[in-house]
Amino acid sequence: MGRFAAEAPEVLTELEDGPVEFDRWPEVCTVLDRVTAPLGQGPSLVEAFRAADGEAVRRQRRRAALSGASTVLGTVALGVALGHVALGSGPAPTAALVEGACAGAALLIVLTGWWGGLHEHWLLARHRAERLRLLRWGLLVEPRLWSTAADGIERAEREFRESFARVRRLGPLQMGDWASGSWQFLPPAPPGADEGDRDWSDVAAYYRTRRLEPQLAYFREAARRGERWGQLAEIFILGAFFVGVGLELAAVVVGWWSGHEAVARWLLFFGLLLPILAAAARIVRSAFEFGRNEDRCRATAASLERCQGRLDAASDGASIRLSLWASERVLEAEHREWLRLMLKAAWFG
Repeated sequence: MGRFAAEAPEVLTELEDGPVEFDRWPEVCTVLDRVTAPLGQGPSLVEAFRAADGEAVRRQRRRAALSGASTVLGTVALGVALGHVALGSGPAPTAALVEGACAGAALLIVLTGWWGGLHEHWLLARHRAERLRLLRWGLLVEPRLWSTAADGIERAEREFRESFARVRRLGPLQMGDWASGSWQFLPPAPPGADEGDRDWSDVAAYYRTRRLEPQLAYFREAARRGERWGQLAEIFILGAFFVGVGLELAAVVVGWWSGHEAVARWLLFFGLLLPILAAAARIVRSAFEFGRNEDRCRATAASLERCQGRLDAASDGASIRLSLWASERVLEAEHREWLRLMLKAAWFG
């Protein structure tokens, strides 16, 4: 998901509040800061999120670099081999060296990423970061945390720290189980008598500004970006098919009717090369799942827009908390769907 900060994007994340936020929503920020602060020698939720998010970004960049490099090197190796066949020439020493080096390097990159668990470790780091994000924003709809009963507040804080510790210990098996599961329909209870005459409008304003609007903007932009890349990939793949077939037909015509064998061989070479390039484009499209991620982001944006409208219309504490809860369930479902999709996505071959 995207990062957001009210006044210092290079320092703050969506999960930490600065002076501007504390001045505008002092009670909300104070409660969240108290609950998510470090306990003993352990890290705070913000520190754990920064670590997981930073690791996820680094591993994602490495995954993209290795995926692109293996695809390019493999395509070059196939293109050189194709040149030997289509042009009817034996493999020259230099060409054979290039072909072997590219093929070997592509294989080495894939095996390194595979044995090192590149794809799985990236997903695990991102999953931890997103679970920490969901954990923090879920505090806004925890009824005991906003009550005046000291024992209820203590139990809510203890349960939060237990959940926090579980998220930090998440492994591949727990990630897979969570992705294959589903959330339970347990909306928050209406405000109780021990919550006093709390004005929930400040909680709604805080959530709208710090969580809902940035996430809505992120998914809108992600849908547009995915659509652009998906369209480019689709146009190239379709174009490569039709142009490749046309070049192969042209090679047959030139070779049979005009007798220009050299020209026919070059036409055949490019006609066979284009499907190889199209296959490389399919690998890239499969590694990043442009089409399905575009649909997912667009659907999430539409759901968040409905949550935003419901929150804007809410006038009492029960309605506000239910709107916040619904918005968080949309974001939880989005992450679960993304995780299911990317667990099955192939980053090479």
